[in-house]
Amino acid sequence: MLIPINDFFNTEVESLGNLSKYNSLIFDYFMHMGYGNLCINYAKDLDMDFTFPPLFLLRSKIRDLIESGNIEKAIEELNELDISIYRNKEVYVNITCHKAYELKFIKDEVEVIQFLREALGELALEYEKEVEDFLEYLIFNSTNVDIQEKRVELADNVNYFILENISAKENELEKIIKGIVLEENVLSKKNKFTDFKERILEK
Repeated sequence: MLIPINDFFNTEVESLGNLSKYNSLIFDYFMHMGYGNLCINYAKDLDMDFTFPPLFLLRSKIRDLIESGNIEKAIEELNELDISIYRNKEVYVNITCHKAYELKFIKDEVEVIQFLREALGELALEYEKEVEDFLEYLIFNSTNVDIQEKRVELADNVNYFILENISAKENELEKIIKGIVLEENVLSKKNKFTDFKERILEK
């Protein structure tokens, strides 16, 4: 049974009460990313009584499943949320390529390539870059890639796809960060400030 997305989205944004502006921004970012444990611990640290909305709990669950390597269960939860998300070509290719990364640890190279060929079909031509990246990993760099980093990367992507699918707006913290970077770039071109990266590296 599919869960009506609009009902969840309407309850996603909730007042943060007496939190300071900065704490609100940080908490909003954690919520936006679907960081369940971080949100829970942050709320406890601030002695905040907060009821997490259903959509956030589902996004957090999907993230946790992906980061633990339980990709098939994550797909089930994603389909329960909205089956159209997994049917999106980009989502499907991202998840399928990640499955191939996971299979590398239990299958030989020939079996993994066969899986990818059968699962992607003609999509392999449309998403050539993703396939090339995986084949490069498989052939040249398999011992240097941390599978956990790949899981986190996929979890981030799926979370954004979910938010994009429900037309969620950029959260306020990301807007502020982008604004700061944009202004810094403009000022740098006017030679009024050094580059942000250079300032960070200054002793």
